[in-house]
Amino acid sequence: LKRNLLYTAITRAENNLVLLGEPEAYVKALNTPGNDRKTDLTRKLCEKLQVKPLNKNNKQTEIKHEDYVLTQDLIYSGEIDPMIGMDNIRLEKN
Repeated sequence: LKRNLLYTAITRAENNLVLLGEPEAYVKALNTPGNDRKTDLTRKLCEKLQVKPLNKNNKQTEIKHEDYVLTQDLIYSGEIDPMIGMDNIRLEKN
């Protein structure tokens, strides 16, 4: 995956975008040149992933992320929204 392909995928999303996979793969894509354009994609994704972009002095990027197990408590507390892209639909607790 190269930066320009990731840019195209993200900018073509009209309403919602769900990125699946390991965050490390996205960092690698951001640091793999393609037909680069002058965009803020690298900066924006690095902010969201809480990483710093690689440069000549950095050999590896660490990604800060938390593992979550989807539970009813996390859903009902609002910490994790399982209804991605399903606006105006809410779960009711029995």
